[in-house]
Amino acid sequence: MGEIGVAKNPNTLTTTLGSCIGIVLIDSKENQFGLVHVMLPKALEEDPKEPGRYADTGIVALLKEMDISSPRARKLKAVIAGGANMFQSTAKSQRLGIGENNMIAVKEILKEMGIPILGEDLGGTKGRKLRIDTEKQVIFVSQIGEGEKELWKSGQAA
Repeated sequence: MGEIGVAKNPNTLTTTLGSCIGIVLIDSKENQFGLVHVMLPKALEEDPKEPGRYADTGIVALLKEMDISSPRARKLKAVIAGGANMFQSTAKSQRLGIGENNMIAVKEILKEMGIPILGEDLGGTKGRKLRIDTEKQVIFVSQIGEGEKELWKSGQAA
């Protein structure tokens, strides 16, 4: 959780998600993919030691890691997955809503930055595995116990 990775062909990036959100930023110009695994919507401090743990600081940290300025960020595309309700359905778990709060925060931040979301696999009650194949330029997702499916591939229309 909180990890940030950037890869170009022929590398692969993977992460396993529960209520966390995996955010993939696609930079077609540089043929690179960035991934951040955020666990909460907002950092409590202004400059957290692990900015990747939070949606508000994680996306900015990922852009920095990808060496992309804010104005150029509008040319990126995003794919997101995760946000499951991993706890049994009780009044307490419904009140927590960690996965749902993460989904809302990530979508709002990407919208504010002008980064369109080209694919998403969100919610439910099962964890997921997210895999980016930079060689084939395909992003795959699988819910725990289920087969892998294509979430996005290069050339896919917005």
